[in-house]
Order: sequence, then structure tokens, then C-alpha cells
Amino acid sequence: YWIRPPRIPSAEAGAHRFVWDLHHAPPAATGFGYPISAIAHDTPLEPVGPAVMPGTYTIKLTVDGQSFTQPLTVKMDPRVHMTQAQLELQHSIGVRMLDASRKAAAALKQLGNMRAFNPAIGAATTNKPSDADEMEILNDHEEDLELPKIEDAPADPDSAALVRMQSQAVAILDIVESADMPVTSQTIAAANLVEKNLLAVLANPGNAAAKKKSPAGR
Repeated sequence: YWIRPPRIPSAEAGAHRFVWDLHHAPPAATGFGYPISAIAHDTPLEPVGPAVMPGTYTIKLTVDGQSFTQPLTVKMDPRVHMTQAQLELQHSIGVRMLDASRKAAAALKQLGNMRAFNPAIGAATTNKPSDADEMEILNDHEEDLELPKIEDAPADPDSAALVRMQSQAVAILDIVESADMPVTSQTIAAANLVEKNLLAVLANPGNAAAKKKSPAGR
């Protein structure tokens, strides 16, 4: 009753209505769920992807090899008072964390960690850090916001470091998207650190996500 059904345009002849939720595709999260603020027949699965920027977009419909285009203008909510630069920074961090979550999930898949990876949703579904752990490391009220160091977790097939950073990226994305206000310096620092640590893990020659072992070497 509450869940938003899949929005897939029908291929049948006639007029059809399709509503864009003005968001990028969802991140590769370690878990998905429905918010308590439910809407009948329209409750989205969360977390969602970053909101798109205000601007002009082109909608393209292709039918039987023939394409039709239509311009679409996304306008700023007049209740939100943020500068263009602040909006661009918010959007940039959201997209970067979306990308980081996908890179971590792809590395987990490459490692063959089937206990943690679910291809049906494109994301890890086990070993999820608790919400309390996520908020502890991402709490904007902390004077020195610092994420767990990657060297604290071994780069083993269990992929603890990748799962942790995947979850951190999604948590930062949620923080950025849930506020109609400029991104804080703590959140910016947290996003930079997640990207730095993720790159270090993927570049580590000893990490199977970067260099898979050959059958002969096992």
C-alpha cells in the first residue's frame, strides 16, 4: 500500500504518464529501507541518489527507432536560500559519494565476496555498520571529524575496509541531501577522507580488488 511501484514507461500504444523524481540513480548502499514518513503508493526506497541541479534538461523518447525530444526546466525551490556556488558544492559532494559507493561495491564484487554482495540491488547487504557507528564518525558537532583509517582493517577477502568506506560514502550522501543548507566544513573533510582512503585501498597491490591472484598463486 505504501511502497512506490517501479516507474517503467509502458510500451503500449496511447498516452502514458511518467514522473521523474529529480534524483540521480541510487547509491550502492549496504542496505535499503523505507522511511517512517510514508506516502500512500509513493514511498521511495532509501537511500536515494543526489538531487539534480536546477537547470534545463532534455527528455528523449525513442519508439521503433524514432526519437522525440522535449526540453524540461528544473527550478529552484523558492523556500531554499542557497547560492549557486553552495548548490554546486552540495551536488558535487553528493555525486562524488555516489561514485565512491559504487567503486567500493564494484571492488567487493570483483573480490568475489558473495556473502557481502547482492547483484540484484548492486550493493553489499551484510556486514553493515550500525547507524550509531556511522553517525559517530560523521557527527558534525565533533570538533575533529575523522573517519576510521583504512590501515586499521586488513585488506583480506572479507573486505572490511571496503564495506566500511562504502557505508561511510552513503552516510555522507544522506547527510548532504537531507539538509537545505550549505555543506559544512566537517562534511567536506569527511568526503575528502573517504575518497582518499578508498583510492589507497584500490591502489594497494596487496588488495585483491586491485590485483586478483591467479589460480596458480593460490
